[in-house]
Amino acid sequence: MPADVGGLRLRDWMELAMAAIDGQPEDWRWRWLDMNQAELSDLRRIRSDWAEKITAAATSTDSPPGG
Repeated sequence: MPADVGGLRLRDWMELAMAAIDGQPEDWRWRWLDMNQAELSDLRRIRSDWAEKITAAATSTDSPPGG
């Protein structure tokens, strides 16, 4: 997670996370979620709503073609 002298840059990380998972296949998003559990844990302690938003995006099921 990016940080500077002011501390963790949560919004930057959240925006990067959402951009990373956007449009990726479901299995890729689950692997990403697994690899980023430490960062999500930090985020969940400070901004649980943001952590839930990322988790929901990463765990959403792929729509069937034409659906």
